[in-house]
Amino acid sequence: MKGDWGDLSIRNAAAYRPAKTVDYGGAGRDMPGRSEENALMAASLAALGHPRVRCFHLKGCDHGGTLDHCEPSIAAFLKELGENRK
Repeated sequence: MKGDWGDLSIRNAAAYRPAKTVDYGGAGRDMPGRSEENALMAASLAALGHPRVRCFHLKGCDHGGTLDHCEPSIAAFLKELGENRK
């Protein structure tokens, strides 16, 4: 995945990356291996000491459906980030 921070693939996982929430749907719903890939990214960042990475599995969602169901997890993540800034 390319973005403002360059290549964020697993080979470039690092603790200094910006805060990250990984919200993903069910395994095999429409993109084989995608849920495992997302969980691996979150686990790798945490293992590297990334202080602000959270992973939320949104059961029953496909790749596009997570957007419709991720508001509670994103709200919790943003609240946590705000509390940690105090």
